[in-house]
Amino acid sequence: MRGPRHRPAHRGSPAAVEISTEIGALLERNERPQALERFREAIRGGAPLPYPDDHLKTLRAANDTDSARALARDWAPQGAWTPGQIAHAAKVLFDLGDREQALHRLAEACARHPRARGLALTRARLLMLDGQRDAAIAAYEAIPDIPAKRAREVSLILRALREERVTALGFELSVPARVVPPGMLLGLIRGRYETAERHGATNGLRPGDRVLELGTGIGIMALSLFRAQPGLDILCVEANPVLEPVIRENFALNGCPAKLEIGVAGLKDGQTAFHVEANFHASGTAPRATQATRIEQREIDTNRLIDGFRPTVLVLDIEGSEIALLPRLTLDGVRRIVVEFHPAINTAQEISQTVASLLAQGFLLDLRQGKGQVLVFDRGDERTETMHERPAP
Repeated sequence: MRGPRHRPAHRGSPAAVEISTEIGALLERNERPQALERFREAIRGGAPLPYPDDHLKTLRAANDTDSARALARDWAPQGAWTPGQIAHAAKVLFDLGDREQALHRLAEACARHPRARGLALTRARLLMLDGQRDAAIAAYEAIPDIPAKRAREVSLILRALREERVTALGFELSVPARVVPPGMLLGLIRGRYETAERHGATNGLRPGDRVLELGTGIGIMALSLFRAQPGLDILCVEANPVLEPVIRENFALNGCPAKLEIGVAGLKDGQTAFHVEANFHASGTAPRATQATRIEQREIDTNRLIDGFRPTVLVLDIEGSEIALLPRLTLDGVRRIVVEFHPAINTAQEISQTVASLLAQGFLLDLRQGKGQVLVFDRGDERTETMHERPAP
């Protein structure tokens, strides 16, 4: 019979448990310098402390990245490092923003353990996430005897890096490096991209539904909706002009007839400022990085679109602009709304007020759908059903 896959290092070590508990208590009291010094003292003294995942979680929750980085750098096992310990420690350092140190540790470790496939896979993945495309290709190609459970993923990653094309989520997709960031590419390949949004929008579709999507990205939502109900009328609005050729190519590759309009979903027809980021997810009407490129973009009156298209389902992922837009839309004919809120951009009060405005219009929050900051609102009253008995324009 197989034993547990992971056995914490402090099991059977009361001293290590006691020290870890002491450090945790100091962190809970926000006595971080004392906690770091106690941790370093224990490591120097050879105490068999487990990797400080819980302590790092506490520091990250407090937005103290510097202390978390220091803790991650200082930890060392009681004996020699194992490849698994090196890989885990490097991934944590990478996630904490210490990418150079993480990759340096991995390069040295891979030279010492040339047959350690887990180390090699971790290094290749982090090189990809760091945007080092050619180095990532070389690292993946050099992995000895890729495990069967990882072989398909590696094959898809290599094709995406070489050809800028990938088969993911059941679709053939164009994924140009200038548009699709490595983290998104990995999420697509692993089937974890916009899962809550896709499920919330596709579950419960009815014959005759008409979907208006605000914030199309590279077209994954429209493709998912079309697959769930072929013949569905879908109108997409995307503000970022850089994405237009990618969206149109992805629609063509998968035979999706969704209509596309390029412009900022707003409350009037005209022009407005839009800030294009290297990572398209960060692009929006307000700049989020100093390297953002400001352009003048077409603004589209969303209420005019609603009046002409008469959607029954509304999907929004517009990077914080949902707060200004949703409460001002005419939603009488809409029975379902799937919206991703952005707490990193908008305050809790702003999000709460937006939710309250939807509840006041007769929508109910469906907690069986959505997840995290993706919320689904639904209503099936007679008003929405009779309004959509009219033939579509």
